[in-house]
Amino acid sequence: SPLSIIRKESKTKHPHQWSVSDVCGWLEGIGMGEYVSEFAKNLIDGEVLLEIDDHDLSVLHVHETHTEHITQSIAKLKGKSLEEKAVRQW
Repeated sequence: SPLSIIRKESKTKHPHQWSVSDVCGWLEGIGMGEYVSEFAKNLIDGEVLLEIDDHDLSVLHVHETHTEHITQSIAKLKGKSLEEKAVRQW
């Protein structure tokens, strides 16, 4: 189905290349789907996501109890993105 193709593509793309819908799918995947509309409304794509900090999350109305989970998940993405860049440079 087209949806499974889109999901597969977002898994193979580097996080900094993600579209807004990839970011929304990632939010759903980490159990933070309640913030999908806010992230989509603010056009948060992968490049922006990787730069988000606690202040940005509060502006996006992320409840403070969820901030740490999201920032840790972003940190994991950053680590993954850096590893992939290093592999590409070899």
